[in-house]
Amino acid sequence: MSDREGSGSASPTAPGDRQGQVPPGVPWPPPKTSGLAIASLVCGALGFFSCGIGGLVGLLLGIIGLSSIRKSQGKVGGSGLAVGGIVVSICSFLTLVLAVGILMPAFARAHSEARKAGCRGNLHNIGLGMAMYTTDYPQLPPDLDGLYPSYIDQLSAFDCAGRRHAIVSFPGIEASGSYEYVGPLSAVPGYVIIVLDKAGNHRDGRNALFKDGHVEFISNAQLPARLQASLDLVKEAGWDQYSEERKAEIEAFYTP
Repeated sequence: MSDREGSGSASPTAPGDRQGQVPPGVPWPPPKTSGLAIASLVCGALGFFSCGIGGLVGLLLGIIGLSSIRKSQGKVGGSGLAVGGIVVSICSFLTLVLAVGILMPAFARAHSEARKAGCRGNLHNIGLGMAMYTTDYPQLPPDLDGLYPSYIDQLSAFDCAGRRHAIVSFPGIEASGSYEYVGPLSAVPGYVIIVLDKAGNHRDGRNALFKDGHVEFISNAQLPARLQASLDLVKEAGWDQYSEERKAEIEAFYTP
């Protein structure tokens, strides 16, 4: 057998037949960039403009994308983009948390002030209703129920939160509403408090309606002295004319 025949007996293996090998001269194909990694970076950046929602989505996409890249054994790339997306997403989400921490107290204060203003408006309406009542009768009404519906036709005027259905006809407007009324008094000066926010309507004080119709918000620190001043004026205006039971009711109203 000739050398040619011997050498020809073992035909060379075709380049494409070698498993796991790329044919000679053919470059390795570059790994595909993970779409999840790109999406993570984009969503993380958008999180600064979407109240942190994009940051939360970007964080999830980045974690999933980084995991899939590691499992691909080099077929998928973009781990740097995934890590960058995770970092940017965390930053945008923390920005939302920080903004909420700053803004929530401001929103709470604004809500509290709006509630106080609504209560002051209610007390102004109650004062007007009492003024109209006294044009028809020689004294203040016996209770707040006496103002509805002839003098105040909206039940929401008796509720600090403005809820119409919070007021029921029984056990009465004053019992189910947001305000306390001292009841009819004899001729007292205009700067005597006659209606108050119920305790707990506001954290830092109570709105007060005075006999002359004006309304003030009185802080918790000033309230005891202001109530005592009103009680002193009531006593000076003819304390002996009240029964013992009525005296007890009046003193209870002016005791914070």
